[in-house]
Amino acid sequence: MLTKLEFIILFEKVIDGITVSDKKFTQIIDILKCQNLVPFDYKLDDELTQAQNILKIIQNHSIKFYELYLGQ
Repeated sequence: MLTKLEFIILFEKVIDGITVSDKKFTQIIDILKCQNLVPFDYKLDDELTQAQNILKIIQNHSIKFYELYLGQ
């Protein structure tokens, strides 16, 4: 499992368009699943980039992101 700092650094890299290893990207998604921001049965879209997958998750679950990261 990633530390909080590792998660933040990797998340920012992905959002900036930098591709990280599949293992690290899966760990990012797993943390989002543990935070209840992503359904546990969520499947990544192989036709999208890592950044596009993250942005799609944020778009589909924006209310949960706002509550978690902006303090409800």
